[in-house]
Parts: sequence; structure tokens; C-alpha cells
Amino acid sequence: MNIDNRSSQFWNWFNSNKAKYEYTLANLNSLHQGEIDEAMNVFEEKLHVYNENIWFRMGGEKPYELLITAEGNVELFDAVIDLVNSAHTIENWKIIPFIQARDISKFNYRLDDFELTEKDVFFTYTENLSGENGYYLETMFYVTDDKFINDDSFKSSIIRIAETALGEYDFAKIIGFIDVEKVSNTYSEHKSEMLPIYKLKDISESIKNKLRE
Repeated sequence: MNIDNRSSQFWNWFNSNKAKYEYTLANLNSLHQGEIDEAMNVFEEKLHVYNENIWFRMGGEKPYELLITAEGNVELFDAVIDLVNSAHTIENWKIIPFIQARDISKFNYRLDDFELTEKDVFFTYTENLSGENGYYLETMFYVTDDKFINDDSFKSSIIRIAETALGEYDFAKIIGFIDVEKVSNTYSEHKSEMLPIYKLKDISESIKNKLRE
């Protein structure tokens, strides 16, 4: 079965069954968790007939939201775009490609017993407008000394916060080299260049505008 047929098959199935998901989302507080899990597992199975490596998020109130995501895997972006574009209009639903950007001017991120806020994370950047190596922005993130943890899970958390600021698509397409250091490890001349992490969205939009010129 070619990809066009698989996408048509998926949306035909969803149109025939969307009332079940509308009911599930409207009654999350009263339904047994097993019923919710069963409905979502069936949806996942049907989605994976189209492509076994893409995922979804579902929620909201009418119009309900169905978000299709590649979880940051650029090689799967076309599959997400093609599927969403083939949905056309589905009554009571908003079909969204990729995890969307969110405002992080105020945030509270927890990792086990550890907590980060917008006051703890900064970054510097170097533009790479040629797109050499497949990205346009090199970034270095800095965390205040008393909050810094030198392990992979902590660094992954910083990356996740940055992805939240830009959204799945822009983060994968624009950001390249990433590392995380303590603020105290920077040279004094770099400290004046450090920006709060919530400014990352502004820098990304500036890069996109330059690329359009």
C-alpha cells in the first residue's frame, strides 16, 4: 500500500471513529483509566499502519486538538506534513503538525527533586546562515552554578526546555551544536553576551527573517 493510500485509510478510519475520541476527551475525569488507555492504544495502532515511527497527542475542548509529531526526528518530518495535509477539514477537530512552541518567559521545570526556572538558564549563540552542516544556529546553554548538574539527564532537560521555546520543527531545523555549562565556566567577556533562555525564540525568528531575505 503506498503512502497516499495509507493516509486516506487512516483518515477514513478516524472520521468513522472520531465520536469515540470526542466522548473520551470530554469525559476524561469520569472514565476509567483503562477505557482511556484502550482508546488511545487503538489510535496508536491505526496511526502506526501509516508510519510506525510517528506519534500523537490529543486533547483540548471542542474543537479538539490532534497533534502529530515526529518527536524531533527530521527524517520523519515529511511523513508528518503529508499526513496532516491529507486530513483536510474534520468537523470538531484541529489537526496540528509537530509540537508547537510555547511561551517560556515564566516556567518551572522539575527533574526528580530538582527544579529549574527561567532565572536559571542562559545561552549564547553563533549564527551559521550558510546552513553548513544542516543548521543555522550554534548554541551554548549556561546554568547558574547552584543549579548545574553534570549529567546527561540534566542536559536533556535543558534541550527539552529549548525545544519548548521554539517548537519541534524550528528547533530541529535551526538549532545545531548544543552544550551545557556552568555560568562560572564562561570567560568574563562572554557573560555580557548571555541571554535568558526565553529570548531564544526571538533569535530564532531573527534567523528565519534573514534566511527569507
